[in-house]
Amino acid sequence: MDLSWNVQALICCLQTYFMLLAPVESNSNYFEDYDYNQVLGLQPTFDVPVVNISMVATQTAVLPCSVENLGTYEVVWTDKSHQTLTYNDRRVVDDSRISIERPYKKEWNLVIRSVQHSDQGIYRCSVNTDPVKSKEIYLKIKVPPKIIESQSSNDVIVKEGDTVQLVCNATGVPLPTITWYRVPSKDSGAEKERIGLNGEMIIIHNISRYCDDHYECIASNGVSTDVGRKMKVTVHFPPEIRLPNRRIGQSLKLQTMLECEITANPHYRSYWLRKGQEVITTDKYQVDMYDAGDRTKTLTLTITGLEPEDYGDYKCVSQNSLGYDEKVMELYEYTDTLPKYQIKPDDKTDDKKDKENKITEKAKATPRTMIDEKQGPPYIKVPIGESKRVHSGDDDGSSGSAVTASHCLLLLPIGVALIISRATR
Repeated sequence: MDLSWNVQALICCLQTYFMLLAPVESNSNYFEDYDYNQVLGLQPTFDVPVVNISMVATQTAVLPCSVENLGTYEVVWTDKSHQTLTYNDRRVVDDSRISIERPYKKEWNLVIRSVQHSDQGIYRCSVNTDPVKSKEIYLKIKVPPKIIESQSSNDVIVKEGDTVQLVCNATGVPLPTITWYRVPSKDSGAEKERIGLNGEMIIIHNISRYCDDHYECIASNGVSTDVGRKMKVTVHFPPEIRLPNRRIGQSLKLQTMLECEITANPHYRSYWLRKGQEVITTDKYQVDMYDAGDRTKTLTLTITGLEPEDYGDYKCVSQNSLGYDEKVMELYEYTDTLPKYQIKPDDKTDDKKDKENKITEKAKATPRTMIDEKQGPPYIKVPIGESKRVHSGDDDGSSGSAVTASHCLLLLPIGVALIISRATR
């Protein structure tokens, strides 16, 4: 039989006994305040001696404390520094986040609202017995990752060839892991690319114009969602000019366009020079600049009604605070100097017939294979079905002719007949 049920039954019997003996005018709280546990010799006990609780910062933590057979003893909560927080169901510290909740009579739960990392530590629920009995609860606070903006890098502008350090300082419990990514522009359509190793800093040595982009650090520690921070790295470099065509021709009185491609960052000033003078937009000249993307611009010069004095060299010039570049383009007069002739429709057919006639005449003039009676026929032992080349010239085979096995079989009877004819003479 359950011992606790027996104890409760005994307490009920005692309450009934003292009620019968007590005078009617006695205090009605007499039976409620009477310590039956002390009469029976029962001591307070805790349900679980040690409890670990893990919470996320800003949440509400409930530290449970259930006491059996408390009787007239008192319950006190103390924090990690042994400071008294509550006495029975009353708060004794100046912290409105702390309170006692008692959903049941034997429970003395400590509630801490909006917990912070500083609240982490060991809390004790104690009963003033002799010796004092305590229950320890370890409160662990997890803190989501947070990037400290004041201690992290902002957008930076550097010169090509410099060394760049990007810093991402983050806090959290547990300590966050920092991962770096390179984030291309949306127009490129490329996905962000992970770069380097995990850490609060990345270093780019001898940075080039191709490293000009957005960079992002992501802090994660498994608590709540990850956080990130983007920083723009702008690389400045001197202009570079490229000419799609170094020479261009056009006829008199017509219109032409000269163009050059300029890559620079920043773009400061770009223009055309003609005989040392800057070409400006007039009725005859039109100067335009177009954005070609990727820090490149196209500078064009349109000339209408070409005259002899318009031919010559034109110089494309670009400059910024870091440097200067120029390229020379030649405009020359274009004239149609190709010979003009007309091909008759029958010319091609006549040429083909003449070629066929020449081949026929050559075949007729070529004598058939002649056999030298003195030397005899070319006799070659070649298996049937194979072929071998017979050389009538030098050893390099430059004047040889191919003879197949079937040809050798045709020549063999003629050779035998000649040999027999010689023997009978």
